Amino acid sequence: MLKVYFIKVGIAGILSGRIVYRYRDIWGGFFMKEKRILIVDDEQGIVFLLEELLVSAGYGTITARTGRKAIQIAEEEYLDLIILDFQLPMKNGLEVIREIQSQGITTPIIMMTGMSEEIEVLLKDIDQVKGLLKKPFDITEVITLVERNLKLDKIQV
Repeated sequence: MLKVYFIKVGIAGILSGRIVYRYRDIWGGFFMKEKRILIVDDEQGIVFLLEELLVSAGYGTITARTGRKAIQIAEEEYLDLIILDFQLPMKNGLEVIREIQSQGITTPIIMMTGMSEEIEVLLKDIDQVKGLLKKPFDITEVITLVERNLKLDKIQV
């Protein structure tokens, strides 16, 4: 007789900058770890909105409020995607990208900005930048960009 066990597990931990780890379903004892996304913005409201949106969509999130913290997290953690604001204190988004590239980190990046035309010119030659979120953004646009860059195949039920 075949038994299938279905358990939903969620694990959350608060460490430097609010790190949230979540795990998907466990089938027969095998863990499927969620995709982990780093959200970097100095505006708390945007960080909160993106974190809530992505966690409710089933992603694990890590947040940072400065470019320096983003670089530190990118060096220490395995990430599947980075959502990065261009205007950050201390180091802007372009400086963050250059520094993580110099460390050999190739995580795809979605850049957020309120000045999209000027930024598009600066980012056009950076292969690691896979998308541009123009502020203010639509939440469906966020999910679409995230799914496209994580190459997720949705299973229709």
